[in-house]
Amino acid sequence: MPTALRQHLERHFNEMGALAGGELETLAIEADKHPPELALRSRNGAERQQILKHPAYQRMEAYAYGQFGLAAMSHRGGVLDWSEPMPPVVKYALTYLFVQAEFGLCCPLSMTDALTRTLRKFGDDALVNRYLEALTSQDMDLTYQGAMFMTEQDAGSDVGAITTEARQEEGKWRLYGDKWFCSNPDAALAMVLARPEQGSGALAALRCSCCPGI
Repeated sequence: MPTALRQHLERHFNEMGALAGGELETLAIEADKHPPELALRSRNGAERQQILKHPAYQRMEAYAYGQFGLAAMSHRGGVLDWSEPMPPVVKYALTYLFVQAEFGLCCPLSMTDALTRTLRKFGDDALVNRYLEALTSQDMDLTYQGAMFMTEQDAGSDVGAITTEARQEEGKWRLYGDKWFCSNPDAALAMVLARPEQGSGALAALRCSCCPGI
């Protein structure tokens, strides 16, 4: 990486390395003992559909999304006090250090980063203006995480074998097919991979809103 950027980031690399061998390691061990729990109903029996995360996991999220901005640094300036978006090598190097303590959280980070990248590259201006700021926020009370519905029971993770179809009906896109699981299912936004009806056979990424407030 450029000398000026490397010198600027040395303290951040040192800090992440110390965390990976210290607090992050402790948090990861604690979070592994208390995996996320699916709450289907509230105490009064009302449907709830909420994933409950242990405070140790939430603390790791605060380091990854908040303090270090791992999901945001490729998409805007200002992360780690650098005026421009970071080159990929910075994200990869910091993530490499982070996953020495906690690898599972790398999936939600990657889903958020990938959704943001796809939105910026292919989304219309209205969608970009509506969601980009939240997807790249380092404020844990404001940030949106991203999810992805990709894997299918027959196709597995072979993207080229996906059979879910997207059909435009009465001016709206509707999905037909089955997804095996969702990566980061409690995220604010989700991206669904499907094949457009009567298209070229290529895949399309359709955005859907999972959060009732969106």
